[in-house]
Amino acid sequence: MTSAMTEKIPPQPVDSADVTSDSYNHLEITWSEPFSQCGDPSYNVSRRLLLIDQCDDSMADMVTREVTGDPIIEYDDLLPYSTYVFTVLATLEGYEAETVFFITYNSTESNSTGPPEYFTVASTVKRKLDYTWSSPPCGDRNGALSYDYEFGEAGGDEVQRENLMMTSQSFEDLKHYVMYEFTVCPRTVVGPGPCIFNQTRTLPSEPIGLLNTGSEVGSTNQTYTIIAWEKPESINGLFLRYEIQKDNDDVIMIEEEDIRMYEFSDLEPNNEYTIQVRAVSNGGNGAWDSVDVTTLPIPEPNTPAVPLFKAKNDTSISIEWPLVDDTNLGIYRITHYTVSYSSSTGDEDTIDVTYITSPMVCTIAPLEPGTEYYIKVRAVNEGGPGGWSESLTESTEPKPTTGGPNSLAVGLGVGVPILLIIMVSSGFIVYKKRRDAPPTPPKEYDLENVPADENGGTSNPVLVRTTIPSTPKAKPPVKQRPPQHEPIHISNLAKVIKAKRMSRDGFEKEYKALLNKSDEGCIGNNPENKPKNRYKNIITYDEHRVKLNKLPTEPGADYINATFIDGYKKENAFIASQGPNAASLNDFWQMVYEQRTSTIVMLTNLLEKDKKKCIEYWPSAGNHKRYGELEVIAREVKDEGSYVLRKFEVGKPDRTTNRLNITQYHYTIWPDMGVPESSQPLLDFRDIVKNANPADSGPIIVHCSAGVGRTGTFITINCMIEMIEAEKKIDVFNFINEMRKRRAFMVQVQQQYEFIYETLLQWSHCEKVSFSIIDLPTTVKTWGTIKDADGRTEMSRQFEVLEYMAPMESTGSDQKGSLPVNAKKNRYPDRVPVDKFKPLLMTKGDEVDDNDYINASFFDVEGRKNVHVCTQCPLMSTVGDFWRLVWDYDIHTIIHLNEMDSTCGQYWPDSDKTNFGSFTIELLSDRTLTDTMTERVLKVTTSKKKGERQITQLQYLGWPNDSLVPRSKMDFFELLTQVDNNNTSEKKFLVVCMDGVGASPTFLAANAAIDRVREDKTVDIFSAVKRLRKSRPGVVDELERYEFCYDVLAAYQDSVQTYANYM
Repeated sequence: MTSAMTEKIPPQPVDSADVTSDSYNHLEITWSEPFSQCGDPSYNVSRRLLLIDQCDDSMADMVTREVTGDPIIEYDDLLPYSTYVFTVLATLEGYEAETVFFITYNSTESNSTGPPEYFTVASTVKRKLDYTWSSPPCGDRNGALSYDYEFGEAGGDEVQRENLMMTSQSFEDLKHYVMYEFTVCPRTVVGPGPCIFNQTRTLPSEPIGLLNTGSEVGSTNQTYTIIAWEKPESINGLFLRYEIQKDNDDVIMIEEEDIRMYEFSDLEPNNEYTIQVRAVSNGGNGAWDSVDVTTLPIPEPNTPAVPLFKAKNDTSISIEWPLVDDTNLGIYRITHYTVSYSSSTGDEDTIDVTYITSPMVCTIAPLEPGTEYYIKVRAVNEGGPGGWSESLTESTEPKPTTGGPNSLAVGLGVGVPILLIIMVSSGFIVYKKRRDAPPTPPKEYDLENVPADENGGTSNPVLVRTTIPSTPKAKPPVKQRPPQHEPIHISNLAKVIKAKRMSRDGFEKEYKALLNKSDEGCIGNNPENKPKNRYKNIITYDEHRVKLNKLPTEPGADYINATFIDGYKKENAFIASQGPNAASLNDFWQMVYEQRTSTIVMLTNLLEKDKKKCIEYWPSAGNHKRYGELEVIAREVKDEGSYVLRKFEVGKPDRTTNRLNITQYHYTIWPDMGVPESSQPLLDFRDIVKNANPADSGPIIVHCSAGVGRTGTFITINCMIEMIEAEKKIDVFNFINEMRKRRAFMVQVQQQYEFIYETLLQWSHCEKVSFSIIDLPTTVKTWGTIKDADGRTEMSRQFEVLEYMAPMESTGSDQKGSLPVNAKKNRYPDRVPVDKFKPLLMTKGDEVDDNDYINASFFDVEGRKNVHVCTQCPLMSTVGDFWRLVWDYDIHTIIHLNEMDSTCGQYWPDSDKTNFGSFTIELLSDRTLTDTMTERVLKVTTSKKKGERQITQLQYLGWPNDSLVPRSKMDFFELLTQVDNNNTSEKKFLVVCMDGVGASPTFLAANAAIDRVREDKTVDIFSAVKRLRKSRPGVVDELERYEFCYDVLAAYQDSVQTYANYM
């Protein structure tokens, strides 16, 4: 039997295939099975990647998979936008088809997985930005690319959007010095990929737009004007300053952008000035904007009445006339009168009468006997003469017809007046020189250390009653006089205060212009009275001193160092007195009794800075004591916090009639030679005194230690408030000048002078700024919702007043932080500390150019100076300086606010230890306290000094950099509580935020407010912020931050109430 063998033949090749895909990485290939007589073939399917992302050749190997059964294969790992080659080869029992089926496949696109590369931005031309970039790297493109971009001002509402095929874009006609945001994203047909974001500021330019400079309405007088201007239309850069120039004088620079007023107080009367102002940015100088100001002429005196005949003889005529009213002339009062006389046959002659009497008198001599004269008068001041009066016609007596013995008398009658005139002329010249001598400038004294020869002032001039003949003369030259100080309407008060602060020496110049009168010749300087004076240079002037009713059995028996002071439209409303010493103790109570005083205001403590300031001149509570002829009984003593109230009964012993009830108000929180930290307690104190003083009582006695500084300040504030109530005006300068005519050095230092203005501004523009914590919810609601006629809430009014109160210490180019060597150490070039309140680094730095500068400021707390430090978050280059600050000032607690960004240098290790120059920082512990608070304990050592420090850092994570306030007031209150718990002993810490002036001082204000509430249950955030701004103007810089401090107090109140309810 013969068997037949079947011949094995290769399978038929695959001749067609279908490719399907539902995503870039997924592929399905199917093909038709070739005909085969010998069974079902299998297939070797191979794949090779040829081109990645259509931009890079691949060297990948061929990868083969065997397919049996159904002719289908799937791939799910393809790369997008790439080229693959697939082959399908049929095999059967070891035989392969003669041909291979080839498939070339391009995968579909996907979103790009990488951002553009090599991004650049150029700002080489003003108002233009050029952006360029390259495609994402090959392998991340994932498709044919175009580019989506968005462009617009940072924080703006308008955004320009477009799709480009190019890799560059330019923008023109942009605004100067504006931050623009540009975002570019690669796009495939599927959609956009990762983007690049950029913020770039255009180049600065000079400011544009007129400032509309003008003179404040009603502000210009003979020597003074206030000019004001508006902000330029666009500053076009970083504001540097305003420049002001009067005519060709030196340029005045103002470095606060919101200060747009300036006060000129040294002008000449009846003069025209061109004053120009321009804004300066880091892009250049703006155009000058000018205003012409013409000062008022010196007012001309009124015309006198017709002179009246008084007496005459054959060679003289005596006349008189009433004084001309010169109250309307301000400081330009009448200096003398000119008398003109002429006959019908002779020339006109004149006499200057310089001694002012009421009525005025003048004897005209020598005249011709029996001659008719025409006599007229006019008044003269520094601006020149006024109009002539109508003429008096009067004749001299006829010449005597007989000679003999009377001839000598006639000769004397003529000769003696001439001799007197010559003698008096010499005397007048001496007097005139003395009167025109410049006054001794006032000084700020510690009154206990003033030697007797430093009283200042000049000798009292001796006035000579006479007439002085003279030839007619031209209009006298105008002399430079102290500036005229007109009353200020309260609607302009804030602007005036800011203008004075803005002019740097505005308050200083005004204070130094106050009267400084001599006390020469006063009986207080007599030997018998010197023991009664607490300070040898504070003597009451004789004319207005209080005189005791004592028999003149001994010299000086009626003397006490006390002065009558007028109130507002009330004569002798006050007595300004020194604090009694042992020699004047009995006299003090006699003065109280004789003046029928009901109220004593005491503004000093018995002992201050280890110096005795006043004797305890009253008996202890419940006791009585004899002072001279009087008995004083202490009926009541009550401590009211900021003051102590004492009630006394005063009278003669063993008598029940004619006894006085006296109340002493002893204010205890006013430092010597200084001012209270807060005006509000003093304003409350003033109201209590005023309301309690009986209307029919004698003068209120006010005393401190010397009876001039605090005493003068209190009286001025009291009277100016009364003036505001009556006239809506204040007149501080002239009121103090009038007081100084009676008692030297009233309002003793410039700081007190400025405090008066601040206090009056607060009283006139704000409601009571402090209140009990019990009233917090209702008060804050009222302050935040009820608006005045101008649409402002009480909260916003307070914040505005704080802006005007802050001292205008320069924070600009004249501070050391702005020097080129230090500029690189500042995160923001316009935020540098005030030199006066800047800590100096003492540990030597590690770099060659290290110095003592760091961008940080000291801040006071109530009753303690330079306690806390606020600083910017360190830059990469200033971390070493940061640790020098911590080491040099022995800081043990650091509070870190705000988030860290790319500009911040992390100054602590994440684990173990790290070195920052010569400092080694070791992490001892790191624990999370809450979702927003982390506590780290660090050990600090330095190779330059012995010892080690342990520092606690509390990092608060709930205050975003782009937010004015934290996200949660309760979280923030927890931070304050934790700080208080960690810092119970030293109460001193370093507060860190991005700029050192935003978040950090807001933290200090809230912390101080809580401390105050814990101490006496009083809310006074206004005073806390005011105190902070003395160290660094502009802190707590937004109303929202100010309001947030009240929110934190509300959180504190909630926590206290919750605890109380739990207990």
